Amino acid sequence: MSKGNSNEDFDMLIKKLKTKFESGETRTYSWRIAQMQALRRMIVNHENEFLDALASDLRRPLVESVAAETATMVGAIDHAVKNLKTFMKPQPFDTFALSYPSTTTVQYEPFGLVLVIAPFNFPFMLALKPFLGAIMAGNCAVIKTSEYCHAVSSALKKYFPLYMDMDAFGIVEGGVKETEEILSRQWDFIFFTGSPRVGKIIAQAAAQHLTPYILELGGKNPVIVDKHVEDLDVVAKRLIWGRCYNAGQICLSPEYVLCHEDHVERLTSLLAKYIRVFYGENPQESGDLGRMITKEAAKRVKNLLIDRKNGKIETGGKVDEEDRYVAPTILSDPDYDSPIMKAETFAPVLTINRVRSLDEAVSVVEKVSGKAPLALYIFSNRQTFIDGCLSRIQSGGAVVNDCLLTGVNPTSAFGGLGTSGSGCYQGKYSFEAFSHKRTVVRKHLNLNNMLCDPDIRYPPFTQQKTKWFLWACRRVGMIPSVSWAQLAAISLLVVLSLNPRGVLSLLRSSVL
Repeated sequence: MSKGNSNEDFDMLIKKLKTKFESGETRTYSWRIAQMQALRRMIVNHENEFLDALASDLRRPLVESVAAETATMVGAIDHAVKNLKTFMKPQPFDTFALSYPSTTTVQYEPFGLVLVIAPFNFPFMLALKPFLGAIMAGNCAVIKTSEYCHAVSSALKKYFPLYMDMDAFGIVEGGVKETEEILSRQWDFIFFTGSPRVGKIIAQAAAQHLTPYILELGGKNPVIVDKHVEDLDVVAKRLIWGRCYNAGQICLSPEYVLCHEDHVERLTSLLAKYIRVFYGENPQESGDLGRMITKEAAKRVKNLLIDRKNGKIETGGKVDEEDRYVAPTILSDPDYDSPIMKAETFAPVLTINRVRSLDEAVSVVEKVSGKAPLALYIFSNRQTFIDGCLSRIQSGGAVVNDCLLTGVNPTSAFGGLGTSGSGCYQGKYSFEAFSHKRTVVRKHLNLNNMLCDPDIRYPPFTQQKTKWFLWACRRVGMIPSVSWAQLAAISLLVVLSLNPRGVLSLLRSSVL
């Protein structure tokens, strides 16, 4: 489906997907594996075309696109294919004492129709990684591509029909109007990656149909540099790498540094040094630095840099709107109430402030980042300091002595909380995120006797029954798992108490 879709186009697409899902084919292991393998072939066979599209849309260096988009997707697919059979197995659970004899399992069921809304900053990977989770769980899915990445969107639309089961999947292009139209339909699950502002709109749309969702958002990710850090040179190198990757347009990017006052001048100098080392004296001429997604985005950053409340420019500061270029920039001592500290910068601009203690740093993080940033970066060699940061500052993820890495491992959970997101995914967590966890308890009808179906559970609740029931609740408990031997002993005591003659008769008949 292309830009300018009509309401009938959306309705036909959803009808087609419903028909496919109701056929039951997407639930099968073989279909899921076949679709994941097809997705892998599409990426591998046309990797160069996808990389060219990424270069066209973002002017990102090849290494960054391979690492963050195509290679990471192939790795995620390989992990999913290898482990899907294990993920799909029903999980056994201990059974209630009062529901014996029975078995309890949690089965993973697909939701049905899934909508994935992709962002512009990683328009390939952040469209396909949640889409992979939808396939793993046996769903049908539609990807709404970013309107800012025309080349990537066109490439996905071109190659999807050549590899994927298009009765189960769809690609929707377009802008705000198309997004609003597709959101107005009833979905069984929605996955959104983007800003907190738009995330609220997605949540409101989902609430109209009580649709479950995952929101992968962003915010102001703090960096805390301890007084007792050993190698400031390494700290600076890793921070500039993390801040300038994809021209700073990453929800995980380090946004501001809270550095112990003893190291501020030295760290500021080293940050400027590594900008030169990585990108030369004129970073605009470097082929290793990406561009802002639009001229408007570059202009937004330019306006921030003009405002002196946002700090003193220590290095960089140049913006070329026509070229969508923002120089890697270091700002020192911005006011905590300044515009640059109130919202995600989403550019290769890093601020640095001095703090005297962990207590002060924690207070600043609460003021600037709110309850829980998406990422927390700690640079220290002291375990007590690291533990103090982790225990006192909530975050979606955290990295010690590096940055960005919470999103690298395809098997670990990735997600935020509060204003930085809701829910998590990747690897097994993707399978679980796109699955409904259905508890199934199985009992037998042919065990209708005093031992396996004791009268204690049924009215009328005589004084004797009530006595035994209260004893069981207080001594055995309503929920704990008990062994078959324990259950048999308890049941026999209850039955003997309630019907001793019947038990003796049963024993005599068994012996005879």
